Amino acid sequence: MLSSFAVRVANTSFKHTGTLVLVFQSGWVGISPNIPPPLPSETTGPFGTASFLGPLIGSVINIIILTLLIYSFGAISGAHMNPLITLGTFFARLTTFPRMVLYIAAQVSGASLAGLLLRAAADTRDFKVGGCFLFEDMGVSIGSAFTVEFMGSLLMLFIAFGVGLDPRQAELFGPALGPVLVGFAAGSTTLSFAFSKPGYGGASMNPARCFGVFVGSRFPSWAWVTWVGPIAASVFHGVVYFLIPPVAPKGKVFKQRSEVDESEKAPRVHGGDV
Repeated sequence: MLSSFAVRVANTSFKHTGTLVLVFQSGWVGISPNIPPPLPSETTGPFGTASFLGPLIGSVINIIILTLLIYSFGAISGAHMNPLITLGTFFARLTTFPRMVLYIAAQVSGASLAGLLLRAAADTRDFKVGGCFLFEDMGVSIGSAFTVEFMGSLLMLFIAFGVGLDPRQAELFGPALGPVLVGFAAGSTTLSFAFSKPGYGGASMNPARCFGVFVGSRFPSWAWVTWVGPIAASVFHGVVYFLIPPVAPKGKVFKQRSEVDESEKAPRVHGGDV
């Protein structure tokens, strides 16, 4: 019993630490003064502005860092560094409710500390981070942001499950290739939703990341979008997996795992966290 408890404590601490370093790194890459971004050019649109070039460079860097972080933390904690993935596994009946609460608590606490460190590193709380800002005076509505957040989160869930969790794909990709695929998926999905709407930083697809950014800066009135969008996407994705459950290679339905030793049977997301 003591050994199992120690394993769970270590597992949770790695989720806290993994989220801490991921949120700080991805936040520092995308940090900028809290002023409206430049409007698109009449000739090149957004492609010649910082609204596109910033996310482009950030996505390339994050593909590399995220992939390496998944390799580093995946074997120990399942690479649960994103509440979107944890919520997705819960609504797909791969994670129990107590475990989900424990994971998200570790992620949020790690992200909060990362936000405070971002403030200390920036020497100010007047900053914004890509994926976590919205300027309503530039014509961006909260409804639009929610729609983008929902669709971005839904896309990320289907990709993460397709290459990381679905046992039908396990023999095809496996833990060696899965992190690389999800790293590319996370970077390309983030870039896809980052620059089309002037004044909007794009879909977060990681509630803990924006929560940490807001702890370090300020909480806007629309902060709920970064949570409700992923939750709604997780519910929708869970319904799809309930109607068409993943099937193991030998034809057995992949059922929810019981609350067992984290080190042996905890659901692993080999590369599913963004």
